[in-house]
Amino acid sequence: GEIWLNPYILYGYNFVVALVGLILSFSVLGHFTKSKTLYVILPCITLFPSFVDAFYSTLQIERHLFLLIPLLLSLLIKYRDGQTIKVILILVVSIIFVFYKEVNFILLGGFTLSILIISFFNKIEISASYRKLLFSIVAICSLFLVSYFIIVSQFKISNYNDLLITDKSILGRLKASLTTLTFFSFNNPLLIFGIPIVGLYRIKNKTQLLKTYSSYQLMLLDSMLISS
Repeated sequence: GEIWLNPYILYGYNFVVALVGLILSFSVLGHFTKSKTLYVILPCITLFPSFVDAFYSTLQIERHLFLLIPLLLSLLIKYRDGQTIKVILILVVSIIFVFYKEVNFILLGGFTLSILIISFFNKIEISASYRKLLFSIVAICSLFLVSYFIIVSQFKISNYNDLLITDKSILGRLKASLTTLTFFSFNNPLLIFGIPIVGLYRIKNKTQLLKTYSSYQLMLLDSMLISS
């Protein structure tokens, strides 16, 4: 509407979304560490080109993911049995998140499915109600995937490779892949470099980390790394 043409309203709203997203992210971090260093580093992501583009462009809708992702993580991490209202809230937010952008089902489905698999093979105890909640979220993601294929299959749509890669040779594809990787390295270094570094640190120090964190905390961390 015309109200969003007002820059004060648009960027004021974006500021609130970013601020609430940061607060929720601090809440998620607080479940794993009390290190003040991370609390200084986290706000630095607001300087990344991908973040700036999402929050300053009027055409981007990804800005709300910065709010929805930590909200869902916070709700799932702090879930306790017998919280019916929270279960309903988690399911509603999950549906909104999955149908908000097509790739979100991978993030949420990967996270919840990883918890179920890791807890099963490592014999980490999670309550029956929590397990049912996770299966419900996996079902939501599966339902989206099926409905997406049914709807998309009715239309002839060019994929990203056809649009971005003009040279179909092996060398051309390799060059396009390196160009894309370089672009994303500058645009979102946390995703390209940060997550692999944390993953390698987790593998290298898995025994030592068990002395500091519980098996449940490490399961959640591993699930976040896998889904990322």
